[in-house]
Amino acid sequence: MTQLVSDPMFPGDGDAPTDIAPAAAERGSLVPGTVDLRALLDRAPVVILSADEDGNISYANDAACRTLGYTHDAFLKMRIFEIAPHRRADTWAATVVALKQLGSKTFESDWRSADGRIIPVEISATHMTYGSRGYVVIYGTDITVRREAELQALRLAHFDDITGLPNRTLLQDRLRNAASQSLRDGRSITVLAIEIGQLRTVNETLGQAAGDLLLKTLTQRMSIGLRGSDTVAHLGGGEFAVLIARESDVGEAIALPLARGIVDVLSAPVMIQGTNIYVSSTIGATIFPQDGSQPEHILRQAQAALRIAHSQGTNQIGFYTPEANARISTRVAMEASLRRAIDQNDLQLQFQPQIDLSTGHIIGVEALIKWEHPELGLLDPADFLPLAEETGLTLTLGDWVLRTACMTSVAWQCMGLPPIRMAVNLTARQLQQSDIAVRIQSILMETGLSAAHLGIEITESMLVENVD
Repeated sequence: MTQLVSDPMFPGDGDAPTDIAPAAAERGSLVPGTVDLRALLDRAPVVILSADEDGNISYANDAACRTLGYTHDAFLKMRIFEIAPHRRADTWAATVVALKQLGSKTFESDWRSADGRIIPVEISATHMTYGSRGYVVIYGTDITVRREAELQALRLAHFDDITGLPNRTLLQDRLRNAASQSLRDGRSITVLAIEIGQLRTVNETLGQAAGDLLLKTLTQRMSIGLRGSDTVAHLGGGEFAVLIARESDVGEAIALPLARGIVDVLSAPVMIQGTNIYVSSTIGATIFPQDGSQPEHILRQAQAALRIAHSQGTNQIGFYTPEANARISTRVAMEASLRRAIDQNDLQLQFQPQIDLSTGHIIGVEALIKWEHPELGLLDPADFLPLAEETGLTLTLGDWVLRTACMTSVAWQCMGLPPIRMAVNLTARQLQQSDIAVRIQSILMETGLSAAHLGIEITESMLVENVD
């Protein structure tokens, strides 16, 4: 350890460290002069302080005065504990001993300025011995900007930037903690998965700013009736989740009124840009560990319950059950398979002849869609068209049928067969589209089929539905 024999910060020409004095003598004085050294340290951009083993400050440079707001004279009347509130007189001696053993240490801490502000700093502390006394030399850098950037990054990683609510990442972390506590204490917790409709429509018609304002207003309403121990999280778009974890059991008797209250407050109109905006909401609920003991499955089960609620309509609440989830899961898998079948052209048309009974001649064919399911085999329209209607695939499916039927009719004519009428059934959803005539005309032009050879058929049930 370096031994110094005079002022720890400003030794004179004859006060060089004893273990390097010979080398210094060869080069001249180790330190040209006290005044020059003080000027050098005062120009340093970092805070430099020294304190003895009792904590009395013996030196502070200009950067220390600028950063902490004390004068040089004020510093010399202070102890290090006054600017480092986490350091106490009864622990300072232990700190000095530790620095003697380590030589130096770098760490982050907080200092208190003259006006009471807390300033985050990165500190490098070194122990030196001058004569018979020990000193701690401290180099400090203000890291306020860096700390704020770190906090901002942490906030962006764990909180939604529009609503300020916890995001999915933070929710999952709190779910794991709440589930662990639940298993230890033997009490249940509930998670609600919430989906709000009409948000996209508001964004498209009134603009993104109006949509954000609506989202913030609905967020505030959702918190009504909840406690500080509960967590409301924004998962994205119109998807939210609520973790209800309290000191006592949170079962269906508590969760259902809370969920119903959320549906009610969300259904009230919100005035934006002079217009009353109405939204619908659907909630799925799961109770842990009643519905399963795996913490990582909690949110997934709540979202499964949400699908159950969706099957009952809008503004509905559904609770998770394995049986209902199995039905919904089968339906979801079926929907995914149907989407793949459309994308990969795995559907097929079969053609039923239409015969003139007076002559016995074939005067046309009716196009009937079939689906060769990889597991269930060949499915009739009645087996999957209702699903297409519920999931919004009707228009895509209808366009595929119309286009494929027209292409097939043209292909037959190219093979030398006489042109016959190709009949295609339209769904109620297709008929409700204002551009249905334009869509049909576009497909006819695309495929080259004459309109005279295309027949559009409408079932009686569609006509009755239209009248209603």
